[in-house]
Amino acid sequence: MSREFEKAARRLENARLVLRRFPNIEKLRSRESKDDPIELCSPVTKEELVAKVASQLSISIEPEYLHLPSPLSAFGEYEVPMRLSKTIPLPEGKVQWTFNVKVHGK
Repeated sequence: MSREFEKAARRLENARLVLRRFPNIEKLRSRESKDDPIELCSPVTKEELVAKVASQLSISIEPEYLHLPSPLSAFGEYEVPMRLSKTIPLPEGKVQWTFNVKVHGK
């Protein structure tokens, strides 16, 4: 069983999850500069990430395995930490398991 978890964790570590969202038009127009982040109409929650991992990567994970203190609320690339069993060996040079998420516009 832990072999399957390790295989799934490595696939997540090497993958990039892509989500498409609509921007918050009001905040988009009122930005002071183009460097300000573009906020989303609806933030990306832990539950949505779990569903997208299942649909895009065919990996079933539980929401409690993800460490997401607050929903993703702006376009960008994120590295989401995962809380996995200590029995699953970490990749060389890593201190924790993570996976990459890219949120961009529709």
